[in-house]
Amino acid sequence: MNHFGIHNAARIIERSMNKIDPRLMHHGKRVGYFLYRVLRNHSYTEAQLRDIALLGVLHDVGAFKTEELDKLVHFETEDVWGHSIYGYLFLKYFSPMHELAPVLLYHHANVAESATLTAEQQKLALLAHLCDRADLFYLAVGDLDGFAEYLESVRDEMFTGEVIDLFLSAKIDKAQWMQVNKDADFERVLYETPMGEEAALAFMRMVVYSVDFRSPQTLFHTFALTLVARKLAEILNMPEGEVKRIETAALLHDIGKMGTPLHILEATGKLSAEDFAIMRKHVEVSAEILTGCVDDEMLAMAVNHHERMDGKGYPNQLIMAERPIADRLMAVSDVLSALWGSRSYKNAFPKERVLSILAEMRGGHLDADLVDTAVAHYDELATAMADHARPVEALYDAMQKEWSLIKEAIAEGRFDLNKEMNLRHAQA
Repeated sequence: MNHFGIHNAARIIERSMNKIDPRLMHHGKRVGYFLYRVLRNHSYTEAQLRDIALLGVLHDVGAFKTEELDKLVHFETEDVWGHSIYGYLFLKYFSPMHELAPVLLYHHANVAESATLTAEQQKLALLAHLCDRADLFYLAVGDLDGFAEYLESVRDEMFTGEVIDLFLSAKIDKAQWMQVNKDADFERVLYETPMGEEAALAFMRMVVYSVDFRSPQTLFHTFALTLVARKLAEILNMPEGEVKRIETAALLHDIGKMGTPLHILEATGKLSAEDFAIMRKHVEVSAEILTGCVDDEMLAMAVNHHERMDGKGYPNQLIMAERPIADRLMAVSDVLSALWGSRSYKNAFPKERVLSILAEMRGGHLDADLVDTAVAHYDELATAMADHARPVEALYDAMQKEWSLIKEAIAEGRFDLNKEMNLRHAQA
């Protein structure tokens, strides 16, 4: 565990991604396992092997943002570039593994299409493609008998001879396919490889971005809450270590929305009673994801933000008046960020309306002293939130435009990754 209370960042990634569609994530974990099996005896550190395995787990993350998800979980998609481009952009902008982003872009490419990559990137991209094919072959046939013959038929066209030989030397067969959740060495590398505090936080941001990647409204809400929670903690002169823990818990507070259907997250009208009940479940899903992966105090901070001072909140009807101040601060921050944010069903509320709602919630719903603090520093908090949101909105918009430009360029055969990367470095 590190100073921020995170025990296991990799398991949080797996659990949260699994909430969208377990079929796709089981496929991803098997691809990650195959990559590990192929490369484990070569010149990679355990940290590098962990990142490559996570690349396999995440290789279809771009499907969460496209219409390809349903097709991908049935492995029927014909447009391999749509989700590959989104996956590339996701890793490049929103993850600590940005140097592996080109691998994700080309994880369905053949030898000629991936020729502009470096030798190492091309090897990993083609190997990810091959491992993906191996899993699909097994799912279709029920065995890997005959897969070696298929590989020989596409040698030097679909995959390089080096990559095919690497895969075949790992001797992956039905027995290994069944071992994905039983291989102790793989589990240790994936879940127990040490990482520093900043790396753990970077992976947590990646998880949250993968949740919010589906919906810009949830993305901005998380950013706003994280900032407001931190600012309030600083105004209260909390120790810096506690401020950072609150900030991390705020980052994770809605991770359970990974399991909330997108039509509910993006609903433009009042939710039905049934849909509202599903929406409320996100708190319990957050607890399922985080339990055992963060310490108990951080877990409480993250999942208690819909509980109330009078015990009439959800999901556990806790009396927040009896809870630590960090839990109560998170509840106030959640309400403020929700009122400030524009959502699919509402515009941001003006100051007078926000202050009126806070006054109504003061005492019974929210901690009265914390509400008073927020009101006293209202303009400072609102300005900080607006300043923080602008670059996030600009990045999200730029990413959407970049997706369209790359897809068009690839379709027309004029995309050059080296030029794109050089342009990005020049702009930075």
